[in-house]
Amino acid sequence: MTMNISSARPVAESTTLRICAALAVFASLLEARAADAEITLGKPAMRWLWGGFGFHNSEATMTPLMTDEFRDQRVLKSFREISPTFSRLFAGYADWTKEAMDRFADYYDATFRLAGTTLYLVPGRMPVITEDFDADAYAEAVATRLEYLVKERKCTKIRYYTAANELSVGPTISWFKDHWNTYVTVMKALYRAFRRHGLDIGLMSSDAAGTGNLETLDWSIRDLNDQTEVFCWHKYTFYRPDAQTGRLGPGDPAIYGELYGTLTNYVRICLRKEKRLSLGEWGVVPKKTVTDRMVNDGGPGFNYDGENANLAVLARVEKGLCAMNAGCLNAASWTFCDYPDPMIREDGDTAEEKARYDVNALSPQGPETTAARRASGATARMRQTSPPPPVHLWRDPSHRQAAPRPPEPERLPC
Repeated sequence: MTMNISSARPVAESTTLRICAALAVFASLLEARAADAEITLGKPAMRWLWGGFGFHNSEATMTPLMTDEFRDQRVLKSFREISPTFSRLFAGYADWTKEAMDRFADYYDATFRLAGTTLYLVPGRMPVITEDFDADAYAEAVATRLEYLVKERKCTKIRYYTAANELSVGPTISWFKDHWNTYVTVMKALYRAFRRHGLDIGLMSSDAAGTGNLETLDWSIRDLNDQTEVFCWHKYTFYRPDAQTGRLGPGDPAIYGELYGTLTNYVRICLRKEKRLSLGEWGVVPKKTVTDRMVNDGGPGFNYDGENANLAVLARVEKGLCAMNAGCLNAASWTFCDYPDPMIREDGDTAEEKARYDVNALSPQGPETTAARRASGATARMRQTSPPPPVHLWRDPSHRQAAPRPPEPERLPC
């Protein structure tokens, strides 16, 4: 087939002229309306992004107890290989000395700064609260020290903070749960102090652990929504299942669904408040060691043995992925170097390190790792020691009383 090129050219030129004319008309209309146009640039209240996996880094404040070889080869080298994007650590104490803060900042320079790790600081247990406790003075002391770290030592990745690890005060786990009004007072004082010092550090609440303490998450949403940037909860799987209590063990296919249901429910509740939820701690606990007093916590990180050892590792991965899939902001595995490691190890490098391990192994509720220790009777004798006399606590209106239960929170279908 032949085609007359000369006859096709006028048609193409005519089409091009019509397109150009249409564009010119459109441009003139835009120019005419430009004077009346208003363009508004904004951003959503929050970014719906995954903030990353990480660990609880107990060793960050323990560098004076490490040998140089242990610090460089076991801790720093491992950290740099992993380079987590999120980390939870015990730090931010109201009585922190400048020397201790500088040691922490040196560790920060060698780890978190290089990895760009976002930090969530928890000052372990708050000191025992007595009747002369001043929440504003306490918060001011915390804020002053954090300002030094952020503005002088440039530890700018410190982004989150809470009053106490799992609501614990003095020797007592979850003390704030029974003194909720005091907890609210402390958190509000911290919020005001951080604003006064110009700190871009958001509060996490309630940092409680387990389904039995989920109600403190409800209370936080009710009482501390304005002061809380991210709501936080912990969940562990126990190494040995218990049919009587319904406790699931590693490898149980119901673990993922149970955790996913809880997390997605609270993620949606927090989302409606324009807030996020963090799984601040997760892991597998080898054996029940929790009492009403804070005791040695060695074991939840890696001390597995027996038939469930492989399943415990898989359960740890499964729970972390569950947090990400449920829409949490981030999640921290307990732990990078298990507390009170890294200085307590059976194969210690020095006689002093071996002695620390022996003390730890024989402490109440501590790990008894050999038949010889179990047979020695030393642990049993220590457990028969009379407990210390009760401390006179500040008796606020909520003393020894559970906080009033809030209205039932939204329970959205999972």
